[in-house]
Amino acid sequence: FIATKRSFASSYGGPQARAALERSLRALGVDYVDLYMLHGPHADARVLADTWRSLEAARADGLVRSLGVSNFGLRELRALDAAGLTVPPAVVQNKHSIYRHGGSTDYAGDDLLAELRVARNASLVAYCTLNAWPGLARPLADARVRALAARL
Repeated sequence: FIATKRSFASSYGGPQARAALERSLRALGVDYVDLYMLHGPHADARVLADTWRSLEAARADGLVRSLGVSNFGLRELRALDAAGLTVPPAVVQNKHSIYRHGGSTDYAGDDLLAELRVARNASLVAYCTLNAWPGLARPLADARVRALAARL
């Protein structure tokens, strides 16, 4: 299973997004990826919609099996909906730490989780699950982390 994402704002927009995907495929030495994600929303809704349409076309061409987004909250997901796109994100990859739930550093609040599960049939993939930022906790010394590790 190969997943990758588009991270740079300069590679948003229809032609730029397709070219960036094709560069990733060449760099990985593959004909397609299983999951291709946008690293974050774009400030311009039209650019975001053009980017997503380009990725939908890449999916139709067999270059991508599933599409996803990262660092999107409900507002950004609904902006994609409003653009009338045909392929919804299958995955939303957001920061979700055992140390901080909600707030400006965590896009995986209860409202988003409920909508992903019920209305969108999408999966949440968490990143930085043991990252204490902006706190000072030390995950490797944390009793919760050690208890989880002991179960493995």
